[in-house]
Parts: sequence; structure tokens; C-alpha cells
Amino acid sequence: MYNLHKKMIKKILFFFSLLLFSSTIYAQKSKIPEGFDKIILDGKVAYMNSITGEVTYNLPKTRATKNIQKKTKEYNPFITHTVKKGETLYRIARKYNISIQDIYKYNNADADDHLYIGQEIIVGLEKNGKIPLNFSSKNATFHIVKPNENLYRISLKYNLTVLKLKKLNQLKTNSINIGQKLLIR
Repeated sequence: MYNLHKKMIKKILFFFSLLLFSSTIYAQKSKIPEGFDKIILDGKVAYMNSITGEVTYNLPKTRATKNIQKKTKEYNPFITHTVKKGETLYRIARKYNISIQDIYKYNNADADDHLYIGQEIIVGLEKNGKIPLNFSSKNATFHIVKPNENLYRISLKYNLTVLKLKKLNQLKTNSINIGQKLLIR
């Protein structure tokens, strides 16, 4: 009877140790929730919400959703003007008390470029505004945000890091809007 009882205790202990071991292995193979992509960011494993482009270093617990946030206007240091019928560069320059050469510089344009109705041009900077690096250079490249794009996808397209893209465009968050003009270089 004593041997039978001893065998039963061994079987129970074996069963619990097997259960404990299998739960440990299962816990290590956590699945990435739907809507997240596993990425490497700054040499570390991170998880990107493929809907919003937000990145976290912690494994998400629920599927990706779009964060509903109040729309906040991003800081844009540029003063812009939308060209109307009959306007010329000379007339616009006088209106804003700047030179035509400044308009060329701000818009990375030259005398061969033409104005068209509805075109949005930069005519100055707000107080304490800074033109992003290389903005006045002829080599400046811009990207217009299209539907379903986020900073991560755009950064891959131009071989940049998300941090570099945010720094170039003075972005404090990962939030971008369709139609937004981003400086690439």
C-alpha cells in the first residue's frame, strides 16, 4: 500500500512539473496581435501599429486600432499664399514685403518656373521660425503623404530612419496627414 501511494505521488508531481514546464514554453512564444508588425528600431525589437505608425518596444496585448485623438494643428513655421487668378510674383512679393528672389529661395524655384491658380507658395516664416536644413538648396526633396502611408513606410522608401524624418520636419509626434508635404533631404 505504501509503494502504491508513493507511485501515485510521483505521478502527480511529474504531471504538475510537466504542466509547469509546458506553460513556461507557451508563455515565451507570444503571438504578435493583429495589425502590428515586428520591426528592428535602433537595434532593438519593436512593434509598429500598421494603422497609425506608432511604435512601442513592449509587446502589445490587443490588436491594433486607430487612436482617436483630437485633431491638433501641427506647428508649421511657413507663411503660405494661394495663388489667385491674375496674380504675379511681383504682386505677391509686394503684398508680403519680400523680394522675388526670396520667393524663389523659399520655394526651391527659379525664373523658369511658372505660377498656376491654386498653387500654394511659401512667402515667409513666422516669428522665430527656422527653415529646415537644406530647404533652400536645389537638392531639396519633398514627399506628399498619400492614404495609408505612415512615417515608417515613408522612411523605408527614402532609406531614412523615422527619427531623422521627424527631425527634418520638426515633428514631435508620429502623426501625419494625407496631403502633408514632408522634407526628405
